[in-house]
Amino acid sequence: MNSAVEDPATVRELTRCVEHEHPDLSASYNGRCEQVVVVGQPSSPEPPAALREIIASNGFEMATQTVASRGRWIGVVNARDDGKGQ
Repeated sequence: MNSAVEDPATVRELTRCVEHEHPDLSASYNGRCEQVVVVGQPSSPEPPAALREIIASNGFEMATQTVASRGRWIGVVNARDDGKGQ
């Protein structure tokens, strides 16, 4: 496995990380908004702890999250906007 998957630096790499490390989740990358929508399995109202850790430790932020039908967690993850610009 390459380092881009193990330690994602971009939203696209985070999408690949979710696809490889969390095959039970569904990840959809949106390049126009630079975000990934992650959908959990039924009866999983929270993201896995490992995914929360990746988001928190690699410069991403949970833009929004909700619990949809059948207790399925849905989250939208963006690159963190720290106000510094690039």
